[in-house]
Amino acid sequence: MDSTQIMSNIRRAGRLSLAYDVLYQAVKACPVEILSTELMEVTKPEFKKNLLYRVKAREISGRLHELLQLCAELTVVASNNKDLEQREELQLLARFLLEQAEYDSETKSWAAKKNQKGKTSNNLQSAYDPDATCRKKGDEVHVGYVANLAETCADENPVQIVTDYTFEKNNVADTTMAHESIPRLSKTYGTKELYVDGGYSGEEVHNTASVNNVSMYYTNMTGKESSKIPISDFTFEEDKVTHCPAGHPSELSFHNPENGKILAHFNIEVCNKCKAKHSCPTQPKRQAATITISRKQRIAAETRKQILDKDQHRINTSKRAATEGTNSAMKRAHGADKLAVRGENKCRTVFGLKTLAHNFKQLVRCVRGDIRRSLQDAARRHRREQLLASQSA
Repeated sequence: MDSTQIMSNIRRAGRLSLAYDVLYQAVKACPVEILSTELMEVTKPEFKKNLLYRVKAREISGRLHELLQLCAELTVVASNNKDLEQREELQLLARFLLEQAEYDSETKSWAAKKNQKGKTSNNLQSAYDPDATCRKKGDEVHVGYVANLAETCADENPVQIVTDYTFEKNNVADTTMAHESIPRLSKTYGTKELYVDGGYSGEEVHNTASVNNVSMYYTNMTGKESSKIPISDFTFEEDKVTHCPAGHPSELSFHNPENGKILAHFNIEVCNKCKAKHSCPTQPKRQAATITISRKQRIAAETRKQILDKDQHRINTSKRAATEGTNSAMKRAHGADKLAVRGENKCRTVFGLKTLAHNFKQLVRCVRGDIRRSLQDAARRHRREQLLASQSA
């Protein structure tokens, strides 16, 4: 399983350009007789040229301020007409004004809001696609949607097929999409193993996978690794800690079913003499050395332990790499990188059709014998062995 960023038929726009697009659409949707002279100017080509192409950098904030006043003016005009106020163009105008500006009671005008980091993901990104959202992934900023693909990865398959896809706004987390997909994969295909990257690691996905009897395999995981001995080195029996990493038994182990945390006590005298006390995650107290282990910590420790297993990590990486290739093929061969439609529903439908097209191509490859290279090599070896056996006979 892997996710990839998808863009609809829009372009990334700065705040000034977005303000113009939203205002222009709203003005075009209004009857001419209710518009002031200033609002009528917005529809003229010269207005756009002066605003966007002939503006200097130092003039941008002033031009934006002017547009915000025009947006506010048109919003007031539309509020006097219920039918007009219900039009999508006017609703987008009101949404843009609330998201991007605030009213200054002293100057009695609208001023642009300062950038609010982490709070603008759901803000309007395009006047032509109100569903598109913004997400920063690594050093890149993406506007649009995200698709989450699940693909078969069994070694004996002649070709691999996409079995499930989820299409959401791009600020939806990978864990949320996996949480939705895992029950479908388990019920429809009897999926028992799922290979993913670190973006899917977390308690929610782990719990969903456990309920559906699906084993999760990760290529990496999020979060920093502690310098202390990992939690996975403690010995557990169901929801109790029986021994520490050095093999010393616990004096007490209590599990809180409400929050899932385990509290364990160890003999303080034994812990003080232990060679590993400086790297042990237990906390020395007056009467005992204690440790509180949450379910989240336990899951993270087990995941990290799996990743550190070189043989298992090699398998995980190999199987998941093919899914990245599928995402790339969807974009290069089927134009899924930037769809020719706008809006979440249309984009979801078109992406689903492109996924079907990809699967049909895979089936055609299978019929033509253009199967995976590893199976071709295995078939050649088998024929060679049969030939040698017949010659020796």
